[in-house]
Amino acid sequence: FDEEDVKPLSNAEQKIKTRVYDYRDEELCDQRAKIFESCVRSANALNFEKDVDGFAAIKITALGNPILLERMSNAIVEIRNLFLKFDIDGTGEVSKDEFKRQYEKYFTNDMNVEEVFKYINRDDDDTIDYVEWSNALTIEELHTMTSHCRARGPLADATLTEEERELLLVMRDRINRLAELASELNVKLMIDAEHTYFQPGIDNIAETLMRRYNKDRTVIFSTYQMYLTDSHRRLLDDAKRARQGGYHFACKLVRGAYMELERARAVEKHYPSPIHVSKQETHDNYNRAVSYLVDKIADGEK
Repeated sequence: FDEEDVKPLSNAEQKIKTRVYDYRDEELCDQRAKIFESCVRSANALNFEKDVDGFAAIKITALGNPILLERMSNAIVEIRNLFLKFDIDGTGEVSKDEFKRQYEKYFTNDMNVEEVFKYINRDDDDTIDYVEWSNALTIEELHTMTSHCRARGPLADATLTEEERELLLVMRDRINRLAELASELNVKLMIDAEHTYFQPGIDNIAETLMRRYNKDRTVIFSTYQMYLTDSHRRLLDDAKRARQGGYHFACKLVRGAYMELERARAVEKHYPSPIHVSKQETHDNYNRAVSYLVDKIADGEK
């Protein structure tokens, strides 16, 4: 893959390849939710006709403002970046000493560092891993932490405003109603994967739904595009999150659908391509994920 060979997509090509819903207003999002609701009911009809569990798929960009999803995703990325700054020795875990040193570097001393560490360290050991970190630092409550930043930086800039948090609640409520209906009708609800700059927000929504609706059975399925270089790490994190949370982890694995757009955008925005450099690397990553999930199923995990 040579960046010089990548050409920007025309507007017409983008409309064909991106499959992102245009946002007009919240009323239109409500109308789209009703269409997805009819899809869930249609899938339920198959349950009776063929004695199988029906599946319905939804696209989160249809149910809220895509700009809000991108803002959510930026916040989640910066939450992870902060974790990496705290993980000084790069072990994947933040010790109490590392936490204290970095907290005092980036945040004011008007909060008790020991209490903050204890709040994030849910399993009450001496270290914090990324799953604990991201479970504790939610995008809805991030503003309470960034209000104590010593200086404004990427994390504070990515923090949602009060208006954005209100719109996020409306979008979550819209999606929750669909998930509730799917659960009532015994329909599996698949959350489609979309562009990388939306995906962290979409993953967050899927994980929140799983935590609520996948306690006793699988209702919510997330989607992983295995042509993405970070997809295996995200899969492992989310499976661990479900294991610790005691709910069923369910997902769909695909290779990917937006290769041209993702590579062209990376060139345009001057960041590394998020796509594996070869088809074989994508196949290898896909097969590794399948093997991991099959092994976990064989071990009796949810």
